[in-house]
Parts: sequence; structure tokens; C-alpha cells
Amino acid sequence: MEGCKSLAPRWKYYCVECEENRKPIWAHNPTRIELSEKYCKDNHRSSAFSYIRYHAREIVAKDLPKVCTECGYDKHVELAHIKSISDFEDSDRINDINHTDNLKFLCPNCHWEFDNLLKG
Repeated sequence: MEGCKSLAPRWKYYCVECEENRKPIWAHNPTRIELSEKYCKDNHRSSAFSYIRYHAREIVAKDLPKVCTECGYDKHVELAHIKSISDFEDSDRINDINHTDNLKFLCPNCHWEFDNLLKG
């Protein structure tokens, strides 16, 4: 944005290119590989996964009821992906990975059981 010739500082309007660059990453609905290559420092897979988890918590599931879907506990819950992030292809988009049908809230005990006993 700095150096943009179309910027009108008084009114804070931006050219189309600069306005596009100001959008959050999820507005572009990137694929898993695009997150790794384009947005995550040093192309670490864990960085992309962390961002996908952040997107799931802060954007997709923020308005869902915070109650464990297994036992009903509501004091502390964690958001879980039913189909693991690593099970998706690199070409799958973030909105598909974080679709509400693939997310559920679980208490820490149910989450551990889901990850260690039910999935494996």
C-alpha cells in the first residue's frame, strides 16, 4: 500500500490492487498448499495447519454453541476437525477443510478419546 499512487489519504480509498491485498487471507479461500507457499513463513506445514485451525476457531465456529457434542460438558471445549487437516489434499480449499460439517466442539477428555481411540 505504501507508494500507491491511487491512495487518497484524506478519504482512505485504495486502488483495486491495494484493496485486494488488504483483505484477510481467508477472503481468497486459498488451498492448503497456497497457505504453505504464499502465506506461511518458511513454508512450514505446521504454520499452514495453525492458520487453518485459527480460521476454524475465529471465523467459522465463533457463533456455534460451545458445548461438547459427546458428553454435553460446557465449561471448556476445544474445536476438533472430524476429518483431520492432514487427510485433505493440498488442493483442497480452506472453506472445505473448515466446513461446519467437518467441525465439532469436544471437551478435552472427549477430544483425546476422539483423536486417540476413535480415529485410530
